Amino acid sequence: MSELKLRGYWNYCGLNLMMLSRVWEKHINECLTVYDLSLHQLMILRLVASTPDIRPCELSRYIGEGPTGVGKHLGKLQKKGLIERPQVQSWRRGKESKLTDEGKELLTLTDQMLHRQEENFLGHLPRATRQGVNMTIENILDRKIK
Repeated sequence: MSELKLRGYWNYCGLNLMMLSRVWEKHINECLTVYDLSLHQLMILRLVASTPDIRPCELSRYIGEGPTGVGKHLGKLQKKGLIERPQVQSWRRGKESKLTDEGKELLTLTDQMLHRQEENFLGHLPRATRQGVNMTIENILDRKIK
């Protein structure tokens, strides 16, 4: 990185969060190539693991891609054997998704990688500070993602 000093440059927490997010996302995507997985696919796996009946429109809202993109990710995850998408009752649109054993195993491996990367990016902060920052961000997301 150049000699540009970033402290105080942005003056807005949101801009700093976006910059950090871009840097972190790029780094995580590079780490995920080992697993033949994108960050959006990992996000979908984590959401399906916690909420198996999550609808594609909800996945779209959480990962920031349109329904077509979500459908492609779900298809790829199913083709890789990481999720199952049995047909559901005809009155519901879409399919429920469920992690396969391979999907659960991959989540365990990626959780370890995510933990290492969080330590890499935030390890200099006390654990209580990280937990406080995470709770604050989750509260903001709860209010803004609807």
